[in-house]
Formats: sequence, C-alpha cells, structure tokens
Amino acid sequence: MRVVALVLVLVWAVAAASAVDLCSQSFCACPDAGKRVECKCDVAGKSNLKISKRSLPRQTEHLSLSGCGDVAIAADSFAHCSDLSHIEFTNLKGLELGPTFYSKKESDFREVQNFTISSVGRLEISPRAFSNFPKTGRAIFSEVGLKRVTEKGLEILADLFVIKESEIGVLERGSVYSDASELSIKNNRIELIEEGAFDASVRKFDFIGNTVDFISHNGMSVACLHGKIVGNTFKNQTGSPLMDFGPDPVCVPDPDTDPYEEDVVYNVVSNPVLEFTDNFFQTFGGAADMQLLNFPGANNVPLGSLDIRGNKVRCDCESLKELAALADFEHVVPREHVSLERGAVLFRKEFYDSGLCVDDATGNEVSLKAFMRDRIVVVEPGEDEEDKGGRSGSGEAHWVDAVQCVDAE
Repeated sequence: MRVVALVLVLVWAVAAASAVDLCSQSFCACPDAGKRVECKCDVAGKSNLKISKRSLPRQTEHLSLSGCGDVAIAADSFAHCSDLSHIEFTNLKGLELGPTFYSKKESDFREVQNFTISSVGRLEISPRAFSNFPKTGRAIFSEVGLKRVTEKGLEILADLFVIKESEIGVLERGSVYSDASELSIKNNRIELIEEGAFDASVRKFDFIGNTVDFISHNGMSVACLHGKIVGNTFKNQTGSPLMDFGPDPVCVPDPDTDPYEEDVVYNVVSNPVLEFTDNFFQTFGGAADMQLLNFPGANNVPLGSLDIRGNKVRCDCESLKELAALADFEHVVPREHVSLERGAVLFRKEFYDSGLCVDDATGNEVSLKAFMRDRIVVVEPGEDEEDKGGRSGSGEAHWVDAVQCVDAE
C-alpha cells in the first residue's frame, strides 16, 4: 500500500510540475485581474511549454502566446474558462493540439470570437483535437506547417474558416470537416488531397492560389452556394476530383419578410455562383484525364452565374485531341459515344473555348482552341487512314482516330 501511495504522490508531483501556471511566469502578463493572459516566451528565453487546465485563471477571456519553442496543449485545458473568447498562438517552433484539447465534455460554452494559429513551423493536430470545441466567429490558420491531418482533424464550426499560406502534407479523408459560413483555402502548398478530404457544407467556398501535388478522385466533397476555384496549380490527379463539388441552389427568406417575425418563410430560391478560372492542370492526357472535367455540380449553375475561363493545360496535341473532338469537332463523334448531359458538354466547351495551353519549351501561353485548330485534321469516312496517320488493318477504328494531329504550318 505504501508503494502504491508513493507512486501516486510521485505521479501527482510530476503532473503538477509539468502544469505551468502562466500568470506566475515572468514572460506572461495578466492584466484586468487575469481576464487577459498575454505571454511572450522570447522575452524570457523560454523554450518549451505545456498548457493544461492548471495554466489559466478561470476568468480568462483573452489568451495570446507568442515567441515560444514547442508548445503542447493537453486535453481539457480550457473547459473551466467559460468566458474565453480569444485564443491566439503565433511565432512558435511547434504546436501540438492534443485530443479534446479545449474540453473533454460537450458544454454550452461562450462563442470563441477569434481562434488564430499563425507562423508555426510544425503544427500537430491529434485525432479528435477539435471535439467539443465551441462555435467560432473566426478560425484562422496562417503560415503553418502541417504534415498530416487525420479524419475530422479540422472539424470546426465557424462563421469564417481560413487556411492560408501554409505547407501541408496529407489531407486524409474527411480531414477538413466544416459547416462554416465561409471556408477559404488560399495560397497553400498541399502534397496530397485524398478522396473525400474536404467534407463541407458551406455558404461560400474559396480554393484560390494553391499548389497541389496530387488530388484524388472526389477529393473535394463540398456543397456551397458560392464557389471559387481560381488560380490553382494541380500537378497530377486521378479520376474526377470535382465529382462531388456541388454549387447548389438554396431557399432564403423573402426580402419583403420582416426579419423580426417568429416564423420567417424561406420561399425564395437563391441561385448558386461558380467561378472556375485561371487554374493550371499540368497533367492532362487522353481519355483517362478527360474525367478531370467531370463536374456535375456545374449543371446547377445558371449560365449568367457561371464563369469558366483562362484555365491552362500543356500544349500537347495528342493528349488534347479527344477534348477537341468533343468540344470543337463534334460532328465526328458518334452519338452513342456521348453519354454526357448537356451541362457536362457545355462545361467542356467553355473550358476548351476559353482555355490556354502552355508551351513546355518557351513557357508561352496560347489559345487552346487556336493551338488545336492549327494541328487537327479530320479524317472523313472512306479516306485512306494510313495516309492520314490513322490506324489501319481489320476491325472498327475508334472514333478518336477521326481527328489526327499534324505539325502546324
């Protein structure tokens, strides 16, 4: 019994020693009777730090921590702070968010108005880290290094949820799980987006200026009213990454309805808006990569609200001739080979007509449509296909052989 008691005492002593009372530290200031806790580790040369439920006064409303080495946030660290509304971690070497770091139990917490993580060299998000995290006005992740995000690793309910200017390794299936009013992913480098990595239902979704090494089939499962996929570079992909990306119409209140009425009638349909512009698809080759343009959600967008232009592929006639046949030489495509809905055909036509291609040798950009028209000849039925460079011999030739690439004059 004495041994057991001694072990328990030692365990408690170690836990107490590792639990830092921030307001007792020289590098922290706690004005307003501890309602604000502001720590600057670089002032005192403090390196590593562990935050637990012993670290903050119960009355804390504002927490900011900057200039530290490695910081670890243990489970249940903020459950006792019922008025906490501002949390900011900046300029850290590393930050580890443990499972249920905010609270182990679901409770009626005050809304966190601002949650910011910025300039963190290595951010580690444990599975279920954001379980029981309160509703948030703004959740901002800026200039962070994220090696891997597991399923529901970023499960945040926020009015505005932003991930920007960060280095991200793998986004696993369901890792960005959000019902935010606005979800914004901007200017990041992402190594891999797995199937279903984005699982979100939001009012506005922006995916802008990102470089993605590889995106899997159905990588973006997003329902939104306003969608922007603009200025991104996709180095490689498989299947149809945008198969489940759906700008959808929603019902909104009648503008003539008194907003203070108890029973607001949602009887007006707000049409979705989609901007799909200036993206560069570095790998686009033949029938397999034609699936890249499977984008059923575009069918839900009225023509006046659909903006498709300036998207780029490499200038390679052979890899683009099937797209050219469908979009520009449709008379050579037998009807039985076109199973696409009218909206899907329109999307491909807009992509082709307004697109650009990039010359590998010079880096120059030219009109995709003009490039292909300079290099495509149509082999009419009965012509000598062998003379045109087409397939010869027994058996029915594939319809794609009706268009052939030749050197530009």
